[in-house]
Amino acid sequence: MFAEAEAVEEDGGGGEDEEEPAAAPKTAKRKPAARKTKKAVPDPDADSAEEDEKPAARKKAAKKKDEDAPIDVPEEFDTAAMWERAHRCGKYVGAHVSAAGGAWNAVVKSVGIGGTAFALFVKNQRRWTSPPIAANQITAFKAACTAAKLDPRKHLLPHGSYLINLASVDADKATQAFDAFVDELKRCEELGIGLYNFHPGAALKEPRDEAIARIASRINAAHKQTESIVIVIENMAGQGTVIGNTFEDLRDIIALVEDKRRVGVCLDTCHAFAAGYDIRTPETYAATLSTFSTTVGLPYLRALHLNDSKEPLGSKKDRHENLGKGKIGWEAFRCIMNDDRLNGLPMVLETPREDGPQGDLVYRREVELLYSLVGKGVGEVPDGV
Repeated sequence: MFAEAEAVEEDGGGGEDEEEPAAAPKTAKRKPAARKTKKAVPDPDADSAEEDEKPAARKKAAKKKDEDAPIDVPEEFDTAAMWERAHRCGKYVGAHVSAAGGAWNAVVKSVGIGGTAFALFVKNQRRWTSPPIAANQITAFKAACTAAKLDPRKHLLPHGSYLINLASVDADKATQAFDAFVDELKRCEELGIGLYNFHPGAALKEPRDEAIARIASRINAAHKQTESIVIVIENMAGQGTVIGNTFEDLRDIIALVEDKRRVGVCLDTCHAFAAGYDIRTPETYAATLSTFSTTVGLPYLRALHLNDSKEPLGSKKDRHENLGKGKIGWEAFRCIMNDDRLNGLPMVLETPREDGPQGDLVYRREVELLYSLVGKGVGEVPDGV
């Protein structure tokens, strides 16, 4: 998401020293032979290194200039109406938006869909490492949040890389995953973001309880290397040996985390439904929230992912669908939008969208549909559906 760092080559060496010519032997009645100087032969390696150094130095200077240059961020967004609506009902709804060109662009995209919360990747989610965030990008992001009246400590929910498996038992893979995990947490803190959501990982062929213990242990270690970020564990659908598809898994991870102020849960509606937790009626929704409350504890619920499901209840398949078009249906989302226990939590759409500049219009429509559910009674659907 952020610009790749330019490689800078090492300085090249100079040419070889000239050889001293041998002196001509002295003979009677002969003038000394004229001294000849060996013509220096250019060192092709030295020339090549010098030539290579110039463009590399120019690239380094250009990159430094780009990082120092201020980014033109809008000083104000027309957000009064959307914030008034969100504050009135206590629900902060948005979507996972692209941060291409810099995290500040994600703020612009979120405002464009009427979002009062959003998710983003803080680095390329398909790579283990990425260059540091440039100073001007950090400044621009914070300025954009201020202009949009977004509080990055409360309204943002970055998503962790899909490569990370904190349950890994392999030493090298575990180190690689942990380093990437901590790097993303530190990026969030640089940007002033308060929450970080991630998939806990998979046990693979190892015992499940041991995998849970490794996840918690690495969360503890990550807390020690960061200042304030709250690590939010996402519930999972249940495919294979994945951890987190039961509320008991989430409870058991949290139980082993030392600093419980800095750990929480993101409840994904599609994942919960796929794992067997029914939320399609007021009765089943209430029962599922009650189970979560008694098993994990509602104070640990820090965010939601709002997705319908292409697959039926208990399928263990993670297949997101647009709201109202899947097997969950509108009633679950009506219950969510009218549940005061969820007030103040960031709620993020991850529903299918088309590629291209018009793709985010799907999110804009779904944000509007969700807000139109506020105040609706049992069985009522959003306006315009």
